[in-house]
Amino acid sequence: MTYEELLITLSDTDPKQAYDILKENPDHKHKSGYEFIIKKNPWTAYTYAEKVIKGRFPEAEEYIKNDPEVAYFYATNIIKGRWPEAEEYIKKHPEVAYWYAKDVIKGRWIEAEEIIKTNPQSASWYAVEVIGDKN
Repeated sequence: MTYEELLITLSDTDPKQAYDILKENPDHKHKSGYEFIIKKNPWTAYTYAEKVIKGRFPEAEEYIKNDPEVAYFYATNIIKGRWPEAEEYIKKHPEVAYWYAKDVIKGRWIEAEEIIKTNPQSASWYAVEVIGDKN
């Protein structure tokens, strides 16, 4: 198969299909091509990092960090700590910012509090579970 034929074949591959191929054969001869497809879909990239690589997927992080929910799961389960490069995206979503403060920062996240308080449920949970305010 020529390089051009490979590009045509890979361009027809969706991220889930590329993930399935590499899950079955992590050393596939066209691994970099499939990873190129996977990395652009945040959920698929996160799943690939978690289930196949079992660690960070640096090539996909620029895509993962743009989705607050996926970035939260990536920070929690892959990085296992704060992910400063993604925090500006995470804090744009009140519920995810609350999760991140509670589960990753394990305390107040002053920079995100203005956003968290825009969602009454997230603000309530944050007050009780992060700040410790029972009133």
